[in-house]
Amino acid sequence: MKGDIIPNGEYLYRYVNPAALPEDQIEIPYGIFQDQSKSLSCDWAAYQVEPENSIHIREGKNVIVRIQVCEEIRNPCNPKQPKQLQPAWHQKIEHDPIEIGEDIFHPEIANSSHSLIAGLKKAPIAKAIAENSIIYRRVRVDEHTDANSLRHPEEESETGNRFSALENESKQNQSFESATMHDGLKDQYQNPGNPRTGLHASSADGFLLGLILAFIVVFLLIIVICFAI
Repeated sequence: MKGDIIPNGEYLYRYVNPAALPEDQIEIPYGIFQDQSKSLSCDWAAYQVEPENSIHIREGKNVIVRIQVCEEIRNPCNPKQPKQLQPAWHQKIEHDPIEIGEDIFHPEIANSSHSLIAGLKKAPIAKAIAENSIIYRRVRVDEHTDANSLRHPEEESETGNRFSALENESKQNQSFESATMHDGLKDQYQNPGNPRTGLHASSADGFLLGLILAFIVVFLLIIVICFAI
């Protein structure tokens, strides 16, 4: 519900331009959380089950940073006065769902997971957010990918890849067998004298077998007549 305080231990997703987090960079720079508007927009993981499908991914902010809500973010301390709370630095972490027509940039889209980390973003505050964040996922998007088909390539299992390779190999074998059978039948009718596939070879073999059987029968009759005499 709008205005609900998000408790400690919950996760928020923040979408970042890859220029701020290159591929070889593991550490999250706290500067990306120093939002001049004082309110840092995020998606609450309790409502956003597929952050890869966020509109921000299609806008080019395809590095997903996951923030864990904690007391260090909610009530950050001044490093110069670590034992004293700074009420002016308090961060209000609340659920702020957006209805259709409310977002000036995307009025056609509603976002039930939208949340805010509201409050002054001094360097110690941004640093506290960075220290409680991880790079959750880098989503690779090509120009033909839409919101319903965004998936990270690393999520494809090795088993799935092997299955695709075997399926392709099976299709190739079937095509080869079909072509071989077609060529055999074609050769059989176009080259009847072919000793391997022609109809003439089969007829010759049958005639030879008949001659052998006739010879055997005649030979047996001669033996029988000799014994009878």
